[in-house]
Amino acid sequence: MSGKEYNKCVDDYSEMLFKYFVKNISDKESAQDLTQDAFLALWKRHNEIEISKAKAFLFISAHNLMINYINYTKKQLIIKNDWSKKEIGFEEMAFENKNLVNHLIEKLPAVMKECIVLRDLQGFSYKQIAQITEMTEENVKINVFRARMQLKKILMSMK
Repeated sequence: MSGKEYNKCVDDYSEMLFKYFVKNISDKESAQDLTQDAFLALWKRHNEIEISKAKAFLFISAHNLMINYINYTKKQLIIKNDWSKKEIGFEEMAFENKNLVNHLIEKLPAVMKECIVLRDLQGFSYKQIAQITEMTEENVKINVFRARMQLKKILMSMK
């Protein structure tokens, strides 16, 4: 991969990687650092990696960096907001869907959260998610299904 192709990868994938980290660790500053670390890992191996495989390499690196970060900090980070204190009427949900979805995703177990973020928010295939998370494709499908069911259950209880 040339320097020009690397710069294109930065342009194409930096926002996507950043959002992936924010959704999973809920800390924007750390997400920025981890995004830079993922691109640093790509740069260190840019002579070995083909441009067509750069996205997969970045997300595999991102997954590993995130696991290391979580293990190092030993924290379960949660976005601080008023959702738990605020009663939300069904009509209000239509206007705040994005915030509501983000809040609900934060309540999921880490594995389900990662799978659903990669599948529904980042658009990866089950096969790609399996490679990134080092799970079987069947386990990825199960986690995505369970996450969706859990989100649906929570939403239905809010009606």
